[in-house]
Amino acid sequence: MSAPDYNVNNSSYHNVGAAVNALDTGMRDNAAEIDIVQGKAANAASSVASGLGGGATYDPVTGKVLAPVYSVSNSSYSNVGDAVEVLDKGMRDNAAEIETVQGKAANAASSIASGLGGGATYDPVTGKVLAPVYSVSNSSYRTVGDAVNALDSGVQQNTTAVTKIQNSAALRHFHVQSTKGRGQATGVDSMAIGPEAKAQATNAIAMGTGAAATDTDSLAIGTQALAAGEQSVAIGYHAVAAGGKAVSIGSGNQAYGNGAVAIGDPNYVSGDGSFAGGADNIANNDGTQTITAANQANGAVAIGNRNIAIGQGSVALGATSQANAAGAVALGDTAIANTANGVALGSGAYVSGNNSVALGAGSSD
Repeated sequence: MSAPDYNVNNSSYHNVGAAVNALDTGMRDNAAEIDIVQGKAANAASSVASGLGGGATYDPVTGKVLAPVYSVSNSSYSNVGDAVEVLDKGMRDNAAEIETVQGKAANAASSIASGLGGGATYDPVTGKVLAPVYSVSNSSYRTVGDAVNALDSGVQQNTTAVTKIQNSAALRHFHVQSTKGRGQATGVDSMAIGPEAKAQATNAIAMGTGAAATDTDSLAIGTQALAAGEQSVAIGYHAVAAGGKAVSIGSGNQAYGNGAVAIGDPNYVSGDGSFAGGADNIANNDGTQTITAANQANGAVAIGNRNIAIGQGSVALGATSQANAAGAVALGDTAIANTANGVALGSGAYVSGNNSVALGAGSSD
């Protein structure tokens, strides 16, 4: 009978005892190696649990890693995948919100730059607002605060200067109070003083509410006074001087024509060199209380109270006297000369024929 042949761990054994001994030795070696592997596995599992965080732990009895719990955006997740997915979504949402905020910030910065003025601009690359430059009183300032301080200083200086002017002797008694429009001086070296006063020609002077001086060297003084001829003078309420060197002095006086003169309250004169002085006198070509280019009577004269001189060269002096034709003369209370070149001298004298004369009180031709 042949001896048996046992192969254990690549070695041959020819009896049972030797083979069993070899197996026993191998089993002990395997057990030791298994212990080593198990130790390494436990260490690896423990390291994984530690790396996972979130409260993950390794149970050496069961060999299991107890699941972690991650808190993300006030919610709990038990595995890394879910937590990472939520975090990824949050990152994307945050990125979108950041872009929105950046856009709003850029718009705000751009608006601020626009509001600052002074050449301020917004640089979208650096996110900075480039400083403005403000010019105040011929000096440059790069901040609002400095510019405001400079303005405040200037205002204080101006206020002091204005106060000094107001308190000066020249203006101490000069004041204007009105809600109407301001005066206008549009002529060279002209002067307008008073609400809505107008000085519209070279060296023209207008003083008073609505006063108007419209020709060279003209002078209008008083409410609605009008000097409308070269070197004309209108002084008084609604006084009118319309003609070269015409003069109208007193309330409502009106003089039309070169050198025409109306003095008193009121008189109406129309024609070159015509004259009326006193109250309610008329010297023109139609006996009306008007002055126009059509009713001129050159050289007509009416002096006194309610006298009328009609026609060129006519003269009426006294009270309610009338010279009603060219060249007619009426002198005295209620004297009347109705015809050309007629002369009535004396109270109540009356002439009705051409070239006739009535001399003495109550006389007639």
